[in-house]
Amino acid sequence: MHFVGLLPAAAVVLLTVASLAQAQQASSTVLREVTGTVMVQPFNKSSTELEDMNLLSHTGEEIGEIENVLVDENGQPVAITAEIGGFLGVGHKTVVIGFDRLQLKGEGEPDLATTLTKEEMQGLEAWANQ
Repeated sequence: MHFVGLLPAAAVVLLTVASLAQAQQASSTVLREVTGTVMVQPFNKSSTELEDMNLLSHTGEEIGEIENVLVDENGQPVAITAEIGGFLGVGHKTVVIGFDRLQLKGEGEPDLATTLTKEEMQGLEAWANQ
C-alpha cells in the first residue's frame, strides 16, 4: 500500500536519469567542421549554400548568422554553428544547433529558422572548437 505513494517520486527519478543519459550521449558525439562541400539533405542545400545564411528565431526575428556545417564521426552533416547575439562583433557567441531544431524559411534566398526559444538559445554553450 505504501508503494503507491512512491510511484510518482520513482517516475521523476527515472525520467531524470534518462534525460541525463541522453544529454551525456549527445554531448559525447564528436562533431567537426566540414571540409570541402557536402550536400545537406534535410534542406537540399550544399554546405556552402548554408554558410552565411541568416538565422531566424522561432518568431521570425533575425538573431544570427550561420557560420559552418558540422559533421559527425561518419562524415554525415548533423548540425550548424551560428554566431548569435552581440553587436558589431562584441558580446556574441558561436553555438551549435542540430538540424532537428532548424527549418528553411523563404523563397529565393531563404534563411534558416530555429525552433529554439530565446531562453533556450541563451542557454546554449559556446562552440569550443571555433
